[in-house]
Amino acid sequence: MTKYLKITYIIAAVAVILCTVPVEVNAGIGIHAPKRDYNGKVSYSYVYFGSYPQREVVSKHNKAQMAVLNSRSASYKVVSAAKWRKIVKANYNKNGDARVGGVKYRRIKATDATQRYDYDEPSMYKWLNETSYHYFLYEPIKWRVLEYKNGKAMLLSEYALDDVKYNEKVSWNIKWKNSTVRSWMNGYGSNKNSCGINYTSKNFIDTAFTATQQRKILNNRIASGARDKVFLLSESDVFGGSKAYGHGFSKRYSEWDESRRCKCTTYAFAKGIYRSKGTALRGNVWWWLRSPNYGGDSSSYVEYGGDVSLAGQNMDKDAGGIRPAIMVKKSTLKALKCIYSN
Repeated sequence: MTKYLKITYIIAAVAVILCTVPVEVNAGIGIHAPKRDYNGKVSYSYVYFGSYPQREVVSKHNKAQMAVLNSRSASYKVVSAAKWRKIVKANYNKNGDARVGGVKYRRIKATDATQRYDYDEPSMYKWLNETSYHYFLYEPIKWRVLEYKNGKAMLLSEYALDDVKYNEKVSWNIKWKNSTVRSWMNGYGSNKNSCGINYTSKNFIDTAFTATQQRKILNNRIASGARDKVFLLSESDVFGGSKAYGHGFSKRYSEWDESRRCKCTTYAFAKGIYRSKGTALRGNVWWWLRSPNYGGDSSSYVEYGGDVSLAGQNMDKDAGGIRPAIMVKKSTLKALKCIYSN
């Protein structure tokens, strides 16, 4: 009898583990469009595609940095002293990237941040000085499936991955097609944006995806005169009608929508994103939309609570998050991994 009881307990324990640990399956089996239960709670499926700097890497002897990151609830990976020496001494390219034992890292200084804060509080990343490098680990990008129909899937990064201005300078009549953020996301040259900045060598798409992966991303008509592989969501994607509702978002821009709330990676935090310190919204960030206001000097964004600001931020504001979106064929997802949402 005791033997059977032990077996029963083991089976029960395994069942609990399977119910509490995210289950990864082949994307072709587990992918679904956003779903709502009878309480209105939205569930998503997720896939991993491409990679980007995310967690900070810290030597096991650097207790001071670990204490700072813990005080900010920032994620990091501890490595041995020997591994740390290899990471520090690696040969980094002009973009700050290097490989150590097949693993890719990025290093940045305080001067590389889009915004550096001069005072210390948990909502802001703390740089100890301007000369020391901090190191970040490239990790698979987690994408939320917003649409899954007509042979295509729209994916939105689950976390804000970087801190980039919508446009490097505030000026009138800035639209998505001539913004610097569009050029940065897609690796365009100086003739594609209002500031004449060349992003062909340092950009998002070449950082996040291999050449093979880029060929799997669809080129879409995003706006008049703009066909892009990587883009920001628009107002109509996140509120106002059946399209936004189908993405799992509220139809009302003023609602504190949990599905629109977002957090950021430690790398994006280091680049300058400001995180909310409010008790209910602690750690949330605001993130850019691509819809400019009527004057063309600011753009809409999603607030910390998940409501949408139509008045927008000045386009050179430097504390907001970038959540890239892409479109791929359904067939592309079959080779990826899907993780079920709760």
